[in-house]
Amino acid sequence: MMNSQRLCVVRDCLREWLNKSYPDEVDAADPRGEATLIRDGFFCGRRFRFPLHQAVWFVEEDEVKIRDLQGNVLATLRGEEIDQAAESWRAECAHPRPTLSIVGVSNEDSQSHEAGQSAATDRRDSETLPMPQRRAA
Repeated sequence: MMNSQRLCVVRDCLREWLNKSYPDEVDAADPRGEATLIRDGFFCGRRFRFPLHQAVWFVEEDEVKIRDLQGNVLATLRGEEIDQAAESWRAECAHPRPTLSIVGVSNEDSQSHEAGQSAATDRRDSETLPMPQRRAA
């Protein structure tokens, strides 16, 4: 997983943790800012600011430390915990698309019917439409 992809997972993890830990705070998980952390010229993580909390994600350790504004560590999340929290957030926010199923028609039948119908339509279109005439240059 690339750092940018992992960063999205970490963001979702933080949203989930803050929303679950502080359900009464309406804007607890609204980010107020982000900063890139550089050590000895190399990217080493991200710092996130929220209204009542701050968090630091350390890339090499794959660890997130969540602190209150006074600097007290409230939680430390690692690898699998980060993934689980992010999945929980995504499942909570997912909006499944409605599907329309036709009773009595299997998926294979409808696909073969559609393929045959589109081929017939293509032949009909090519037979009825006049071919474009080429003009001399």
